[in-house]
Amino acid sequence: MPVRNTTILRFDTGIEEILRAEEFEPLFLPKEVESLLPSETHVVTHLEQVVHLPSFDTYLLEDLRPKITHKEVLLPTKYKALMQASLDVLQAEIKSSSEKDTLQRAITLFKEENELFSLFSFFTNLLLKA
Repeated sequence: MPVRNTTILRFDTGIEEILRAEEFEPLFLPKEVESLLPSETHVVTHLEQVVHLPSFDTYLLEDLRPKITHKEVLLPTKYKALMQASLDVLQAEIKSSSEKDTLQRAITLFKEENELFSLFSFFTNLLLKA
């Protein structure tokens, strides 16, 4: 069966153009992945910079967002260990303090926080297994 559309198959011309891509440096993940938090990795596109000017709400939210200096506290294992250490210190202080009622409320709050964190960890692991 002969080829009817021969405009596709033209062998009388040579290489017309050579395209070269720009050379990019290889991208590597940072060594300290723990230091990158999802809230800090927002990528602002050029269109966002040009079109969307920050509103008063944006300035207000940026000022009210807590500044975290020790980001290692956000890791679940270190958070739980620090919560337990704080609870131990509070329980040691309640014996020698005159403000036992306030310290007892703080201890109760820490215990409830530990229980909620354990429940959260349980459900997270359950969802990962499912």
